[in-house]
Amino acid sequence: MATVSLQQKITIAILSALLYVIISLPILFALTNCLFTQFSEYRTLDEHKNPSLFGIIVHGVIFGFVVLAIM
Repeated sequence: MATVSLQQKITIAILSALLYVIISLPILFALTNCLFTQFSEYRTLDEHKNPSLFGIIVHGVIFGFVVLAIM
C-alpha cells in the first residue's frame, strides 16, 4: 500500500475544505431548492431562506459523491 506524503495530505485537506465551502454556498441551496420543488414537496430551504435538515442532508450526500469522484 502506498504511503501518502504530508504535502499530499495538506493538498487533499485544502481542496476538501474549498469544495465544502462551494457546496455550502446559499446560491447552491437555492438551486437545489428549485430542482427539488419541481419534482417533490421537499425543500432544501425553509421559509426564512435558511437550509433545512433535508437540504443539509442533500448537500452532504452531494459532497460525499463529489469527493468520491475526484479521488
